[in-house]
Amino acid sequence: MNHLKKKYVRLERKNRLYGLPCPLVGLTGGLCSGKSTVAAFLRKRGIFVICADQLVKGLYQTQKARDFLEAHFPESVAKGTVDFGHLREIVFSLPEKRKKIEDFIHPLLANEFEKEARVPLKQNQGFIVYDVPLLFEKNLEGQFDHIICVVAPGKVQLKRLLARDKIGEDLATQMLATQMPLQDKMSLAHSVLMNESTLEDLEIRVVQLLGNLVTGGRLEERVP
Repeated sequence: MNHLKKKYVRLERKNRLYGLPCPLVGLTGGLCSGKSTVAAFLRKRGIFVICADQLVKGLYQTQKARDFLEAHFPESVAKGTVDFGHLREIVFSLPEKRKKIEDFIHPLLANEFEKEARVPLKQNQGFIVYDVPLLFEKNLEGQFDHIICVVAPGKVQLKRLLARDKIGEDLATQMLATQMPLQDKMSLAHSVLMNESTLEDLEIRVVQLLGNLVTGGRLEERVP
C-alpha cells in the first residue's frame, strides 16, 4: 500500500477538504498543461485519483442539473441533453453567468466526491489525489496536504487547447485568461511538474516525484 511520507502529511482531518480521513494531494495546473496525462501515470502506479471535471460532468447528467440549465440557460440544453460546447462558451465568455453556474454546481461536488472516495477509503488507501483545475482560483490550497502543479508553456497550452476543443483562438484565449497565471500557481504549489517535452520525459518526472513523496509502497507499473 502506498503512503505519503509523514513530512508531507500537513493537515488534521478537520482541516482537509470535505473532512477526508486520509491525506489528500491536489493535482492542478493550467488548461491543457497535462494534468490528465499525469493522472493517468499516477493511476498506472496504483495511486487513486479523483477528477473534479468528471464529477462535474456526472452532475450535469442529473435531472436536477438539466432542470437548472433549462430554467436559466435554455440555449445550452437540446432535447434534454446538455450541449457542453455551448455551455463552455457561456462559462468562459460571460463571468456573471459563469458564477451562477458555479454557485449551483460546486455545493453538489462534496457529495459526489464522498461517493467516489468510498472505494479507496474502504481499501485503506494511504492517500488520495484530487485533480482540481481551479484549485488555487477557488482558494482551496489550505485544504490539501500536498499540491502538485503541472506546467506547460503558454504557447503549448494554446496549441493543445485549439486542437483538443476544436474552437477559435479568441475563445481559447478567453479560456486561458480566466485562470491564474502559471507563475503564481507554481509559487503556491509544493511540487511542480514541467511538461514542455515528451510524454516519456513527463512520465519519468512523475516517477521521480512519487519516489520522493511516497513510502512503503510499490510503484511499478500495473498491468490492466
